[in-house]
Amino acid sequence: MARNFRAGRGEIDCIARDGHVLVFAEVKTRRNTRYGMPREAVTPYKQQMLRRTAQAYLLQHDCTDAVCRFDVIEVMMEADGSFRVTCWENAF
Repeated sequence: MARNFRAGRGEIDCIARDGHVLVFAEVKTRRNTRYGMPREAVTPYKQQMLRRTAQAYLLQHDCTDAVCRFDVIEVMMEADGSFRVTCWENAF
């Protein structure tokens, strides 16, 4: 439905539908775990910004009654150039 939606100072990486549910997804990628797992970068402050940006999207698209979910897509880059993707549904 949408990628890199911006409103004010916030941005949502991906907005999609999963059946009747509107999904707001944050994608985090890391090459190593030196600073923790990618999902750990979605701090309470970042969650608050995502919620505010999602509210702006809902208002702008006149779908304030939609059932919504916030997911975190975690991408870990492997040494051989491959990557591992994990989707944390209903992450917060």
